[in-house]
Amino acid sequence: MAFGKTFILSLVAFIGLNFGFAVIVAALAGTIGTFFTSLADMTVLANALCGPISLYPGTVIGNYGITPSLVGSFFESTISITTVLTYIFYIVAPLLAAIIAGRMGESRGECFGAWFLTAMIVMAVALVLELIANSFSIGISVLLGIILGGVVTAFFYGCFTLLLARSEFY
Repeated sequence: MAFGKTFILSLVAFIGLNFGFAVIVAALAGTIGTFFTSLADMTVLANALCGPISLYPGTVIGNYGITPSLVGSFFESTISITTVLTYIFYIVAPLLAAIIAGRMGESRGECFGAWFLTAMIVMAVALVLELIANSFSIGISVLLGIILGGVVTAFFYGCFTLLLARSEFY
């Protein structure tokens, strides 16, 4: 029973945080009405629910995410707070869901397994929504990118789950 509880809580936390953060960014950008009307588009829905699951954590932090946004804000005035918050939320949502999985489970294996299953299910949902959005005709590079991004994200944040497991402190 504890594995199921841990899994459900981490899944609800991950999807809820992603959707909540997407609403916050849309509200700050002044496009909240457009955001809710565009949820019928499967790509927007996949991004709002699944968020950063297909992005490598290093890519979010280094290549085009937090670091260039923060450095760019010092040198140019065109960077927006919504861009910076989007990438910060891409780190915070899976991190908080992994922490919840780590704190709710009874053993390290249970915590990691619940988080890994959460990441794989969210990755599968993102893949299905992306397939539907593109009429089941996406390239192999997009397909592999989503799958590999989901696996790497699951292992990366799974390390935080293992570090914060309650069995560690007993």
